[in-house]
Amino acid sequence: TLLGFFVEQQDDEQIQNSLALLADLVEKQIQSRPKYRCIKCGFSGRQVYWLCPACKHWSVVKPIKGLDGE
Repeated sequence: TLLGFFVEQQDDEQIQNSLALLADLVEKQIQSRPKYRCIKCGFSGRQVYWLCPACKHWSVVKPIKGLDGE
């Protein structure tokens, strides 16, 4: 990742440790975010469902795009 590149380029150990911690936090945040959202009710999850578990509509759970998604 770009943040990982900046970690490697730092000579100051304190800055390097801070950037490594930030990179780890960002990665954990990305991994915990939902990837799919129902366009009918807003249900979100990390896997795709053909039938939305919340509103029971078919084929309405789509990948999240933009800043929060792909």
